[in-house]
Amino acid sequence: MIATAAFCFHPQPRATLLLTVALPCLIGLGLWQLDRAHEREAAERLLEARMEMPAIVLPAVIVDAESLRERHVTAAGHYQPNRQFFLDNRVRHGQAGYEVITPLRLAGSDMTVLVNRGWVPAPADRRQLPVVATPEGIVAVDGIAVVPPPWTFSLARPGEGWEPVWQHLDLDRFQALTGMRLQPAVVRLSPQSAGGGFARDWPRADAGATRNLSYAVQWFGFAVAAVVLWIGSAVKRTPS
Repeated sequence: MIATAAFCFHPQPRATLLLTVALPCLIGLGLWQLDRAHEREAAERLLEARMEMPAIVLPAVIVDAESLRERHVTAAGHYQPNRQFFLDNRVRHGQAGYEVITPLRLAGSDMTVLVNRGWVPAPADRRQLPVVATPEGIVAVDGIAVVPPPWTFSLARPGEGWEPVWQHLDLDRFQALTGMRLQPAVVRLSPQSAGGGFARDWPRADAGATRNLSYAVQWFGFAVAAVVLWIGSAVKRTPS
């Protein structure tokens, strides 16, 4: 005679209550992340479409920041190396360095736009600054207009005076320190531009939809795991 195992399904009240509370929360978080992913996918498509629009020639009057965001822009003027600064903690291919930010005064006006000329490696002695060449005379630049966030948390408190190394882009601070009339966007110099650039393999504009999709998968995975654990705790083997 062959003995066979018998099983019964007997959910535990405490486990059932926990599942009843947790499962809607986990599924809700997953659905929320899916909604965020869809919103960001739409934002990515909008950014890509704006980048494909005809280039804007930066004018001598201040324009709305949103009209410039992620647009292809061109400008001509004189670099102002006396107000050039370096953005710290910029890593490229595992090497520490800086991004070089140089003001460009637009030709025939007192309007200025900041130009991100690209990445340079940091010297072995971090007390020293990179030595970078800056073109003289009229310089033509083209690139993508980037609108920096209005505030970024930083453990390093900026000084009250001018500093050659900054932790993040702060257009309001730059304008307050220099008194320059400033466009509300930074030109991220394109790799093809001859505007005195450095390493410029800029990352693709990404609104973060992929990250939200991965979070959604995780939350749904937690929901499935919770159900599996609940079933496992409810199935009992009975003596044959």
